[in-house]
Amino acid sequence: MIIGTFDKDGEGFYGKIKTMMLSIPVSIKSVKRNGDNSPTHRVISKSQSGTEIGAAWERDSQHGNSYVSVKLDCPSLPQPINCNLIEKDGKYLLLWERQ
Repeated sequence: MIIGTFDKDGEGFYGKIKTMMLSIPVSIKSVKRNGDNSPTHRVISKSQSGTEIGAAWERDSQHGNSYVSVKLDCPSLPQPINCNLIEKDGKYLLLWERQ
């Protein structure tokens, strides 16, 4: 399920997450890592005064394709949401799959 569409700029990605309960502009900004397991990006809500709502990590698939693994989490969510940001036809799509 596509829950967001994004474009890329020099700082990371920007776009909108949109579901039945949520519609917010978001940026996924590159950050300096503090270790091997630390995030490569921070997910920031642009409509909530820059509130951090998640973290993301650059990954490579088994087939060698690059993507960004995103974990959204905030107090309004019943549990964290794991999704992937992939490139398709020059756009970046945020895909979520119920587990």
